[in-house]
Amino acid sequence: MLGGFAPVIVFSVGAVLSGHYLLLPLAFVPYFVAEFWLMHLWNRKWLERRGELRADERGLWLDEVIVVPRSSLRHGHIVQRDGVTCVRLGRMLQPVEVVVEHEDEGKAILAAMRLDAPRSVGHYTMTHGTRRSSWVRAAVFLALWAPSTFGLMHVTENVFLFFASLFAWAIAGTIWSGHQFVRVSVGADGIHLRRLLSRPRFIPFAALQTAEIDGQNVYIRLRDGGVETMHHLSSGKGWKPLLYRDRADEGQMLVDRINTQAEQHRRDGAKVGLLARGARSTREWLREVALASDEHASFRTAAVPLDELWRVVEDPVAATTARAGAALALRSRLDDAGRSRLRVAADACAAPKLRVALQHVASDAKPESLEDVYEDLEDEDACARARA
Repeated sequence: MLGGFAPVIVFSVGAVLSGHYLLLPLAFVPYFVAEFWLMHLWNRKWLERRGELRADERGLWLDEVIVVPRSSLRHGHIVQRDGVTCVRLGRMLQPVEVVVEHEDEGKAILAAMRLDAPRSVGHYTMTHGTRRSSWVRAAVFLALWAPSTFGLMHVTENVFLFFASLFAWAIAGTIWSGHQFVRVSVGADGIHLRRLLSRPRFIPFAALQTAEIDGQNVYIRLRDGGVETMHHLSSGKGWKPLLYRDRADEGQMLVDRINTQAEQHRRDGAKVGLLARGARSTREWLREVALASDEHASFRTAAVPLDELWRVVEDPVAATTARAGAALALRSRLDDAGRSRLRVAADACAAPKLRVALQHVASDAKPESLEDVYEDLEDEDACARARA
């Protein structure tokens, strides 16, 4: 690409100096045709390697040599293509696919590399607006560029002025093109959207209704009626899934990940609701929360995994009674390390009543004293309603 650009510039300067402006397309059109043809050849075949495969938090290993560092990966997914199950590892310009025998093996690879959805942030590159609107914007830009540039060639014979104008339009086109791309990051708490010339926007899953895909267009629908629209690039016929087809795959991957994480967030919210006081009396609340851990759960009481209980306890934005309830659910399973961890969480609390409650649980206090401490706990929204 770089080597072929030099003769294009020389030919263009010669055409302008000689006044044969119609020869300019003869310089640029063959160049871009050759460029895309070479890219097509480059993408036709995979570079396939075989060996003993191992995956961990540092990356993907082949025959005890790391071939894909974890830091270079944007996301990971399991895809089915032509009857073959693959682990698709998104890497800038060089995506990787690991062929596996079944889906469970693929999930194990993603979990080992911490690329599974609950423990990673997936990064996707989309284009702003619908596919049709992007073509309209491009046509408007070309309609402004062509008359001004070629009109300038007829008005003046100053070569420097012509190339200065061409350079200015190239910079403007680069900035405009960069602004069309949307960097979408999907984490465990929500969706982060970023464009070149716009302020970043964070959409929590609580504000999300659903994500949909219609052809190449992706729609993120919000509960307030708002819609974020973007689209992915399609791949040409015969292109192998290395660069451009990766964009086509990412549209469906993005929608699947958003909906999966949003559903998980709703389930987690329901579990947190079981831990919070709500309208229950203190005694009833403590009795039911004490049975919320996995080992004490029954068909009448929903189980909350141990990791989820710790997440709620250490979450500074979780409701006060939910954090205290999660600590009580952990009480019967605390060892010395767990009590130390709970004291650290208590020391980080600015709310004095919550801090005292966590300290009482960490000290293995008697149930009678716990009931007195928990009696004074209230959530901020409940206090606001009481004052109103």
